Amino acid sequence: MSKESSELSVSEARDKFSDAVNRAAFGGEVTFVTRGRGHHRAAAIVPAELVERYEAMVDAEDGRIAQE
Repeated sequence: MSKESSELSVSEARDKFSDAVNRAAFGGEVTFVTRGRGHHRAAAIVPAELVERYEAMVDAEDGRIAQE
């Protein structure tokens, strides 16, 4: 997975959504979607593999906590 990331405003993300999804899926790139005058990060387009690993990590931690 790539360590690359970029930022797009909400309107840019709408216009370049397909490209951002392809960069995530095939290049491992994370694209942060920003909003407002301060360009605050509001969301991200990320590789599905990243979310799947995160979910597995949370499930494992929940299982550990339940056993305690």
